[in-house]
Amino acid sequence: MINTNTRRREIKTYKLSLYGRKLTWETWKTIGGCGIPNCTSAYHSLGPQSKWENIMLGDIEDACPFTGRSLARFAIERLKLNELVDIIG
Repeated sequence: MINTNTRRREIKTYKLSLYGRKLTWETWKTIGGCGIPNCTSAYHSLGPQSKWENIMLGDIEDACPFTGRSLARFAIERLKLNELVDIIG
């Protein structure tokens, strides 16, 4: 028998806000931001992280939207920095 009374869990989708997109990678790391996975396509577009001193989070999100959403989720759930994030769903 299938239970049709199960509660639906709302899944939120985040993206970086305009303010969050303007944050540099160096600033992100100094405020406690997470790294990004090695499998991201951002490295193909932006090069190695050691050269990212002037890269903004928006550049990372443009290169790989999935990675941008991951950074946004970390900002809101772990760092509690709501101003860096927009909820899109």
